[in-house]
Amino acid sequence: MTFKLSKIPSDIDNLSELISNLKVLDTQRNRLLLNFRFEGNPSVEELARSFGPIQFHPKLENHQSDSIQWGNLAALTTIDYMKKFNFMGVLDVEDRIVLIKNSFTDFDMLSNARRSFDLKKAESSFPDGSDIFVKIDHDICNNLENKIRCRLIGRFCDLKITAEEFLLLTCVFFCNPGEFHFKLISFDYQKTSH
Repeated sequence: MTFKLSKIPSDIDNLSELISNLKVLDTQRNRLLLNFRFEGNPSVEELARSFGPIQFHPKLENHQSDSIQWGNLAALTTIDYMKKFNFMGVLDVEDRIVLIKNSFTDFDMLSNARRSFDLKKAESSFPDGSDIFVKIDHDICNNLENKIRCRLIGRFCDLKITAEEFLLLTCVFFCNPGEFHFKLISFDYQKTSH
């Protein structure tokens, strides 16, 4: 499924259609994260250059993922989600690379926190409850990691962010990830074309 932003008129009456499409894409992303796996180790550049969805495979029975595997799968399902927006197909490869690199980490952290919030957990974790961080034996890192795990979920609670608001917020993160980087690409393009 490709989500076509251009098919949704800009008037407020169609906001529900936008949210409905975002719900479908987010449900697909979560289904992939929970039930599928990926074989290989592609770079962001390779994923940005390829057209169509990323090919996932059903998880093997009784498969237990570690933090690195969960992190990789979460990143891949997030990139797959992003690639389903129709404007990704009209961007130059370099722009797709910049867009993905500058937005998938924030989007992924936001999604992780939302999933944990929906499960009424106080800290972010992967779907099986495992830690979102690889274990490091440093007290300073542990303190920082605990703040990262809990702070965003706390904000969801404080602000009482609804599922619909979360979906719209993910679009904001995705559609404006790094204006500075886009200016650099535009400047480089202008230098080479003149």
